[in-house]
Amino acid sequence: VYDFLERFAGVRFYFPGELGTIVPQQSPLRIPEHSIVEKPDFIQRRYSTYYDGEYFEGEKRKDVLNPNKTLNYYRLRCQTLYIPCCHGLNGFNFLDRFGKSHPEYFALLDNGQRHNNPAMPHPGQLCLSSGITEEIYQDVKAYLQERPASDRGAMWKGESAWAFPTFRKPYVDVMPQDSFYACKCEKCQDAFTSDTYYANDLVWNNVIDWAEG
Repeated sequence: VYDFLERFAGVRFYFPGELGTIVPQQSPLRIPEHSIVEKPDFIQRRYSTYYDGEYFEGEKRKDVLNPNKTLNYYRLRCQTLYIPCCHGLNGFNFLDRFGKSHPEYFALLDNGQRHNNPAMPHPGQLCLSSGITEEIYQDVKAYLQERPASDRGAMWKGESAWAFPTFRKPYVDVMPQDSFYACKCEKCQDAFTSDTYYANDLVWNNVIDWAEG
């Protein structure tokens, strides 16, 4: 419907609400003979908005279900199947699970302490040269084998569950946490390169290992 309105009626949906909707007057509406075949180039099409104030009239930012925002996703032909791809390692909740019992799983700081203090900004940054890589693999394996979260001690919002934003069959999001911190341990430092994308090899080699099992 939205493709038809834009393609043949000149309607534009810039953002939800009357201000962002342009409906030109056309009389009569002429539709030429045509044959249209379209196929998405990517399996994923979505966006995130980070802003202060209201994005459109009547928005309720704190509501879990926001009809106008969902409507805008449809108008922009965004995906209807959510594929997790945003800082998925947050959803493993390793800080709660291993913050005290395995401090070596967390990134080493310049002062010799570990990134396992919940009061720190973006806490729980990982040491990707430690045993945490095996924990990640075992969590992914258990989830894809449809085992309960309790088998691995996985938690989500205080309950035994696989975190919904990270674990979505048939996908598991293993993207590093927000505000990636470069662990100062010798193994991580040896794996880092000197260019801008210093952590690429360390991160992606781990991803390959997890995928290949």
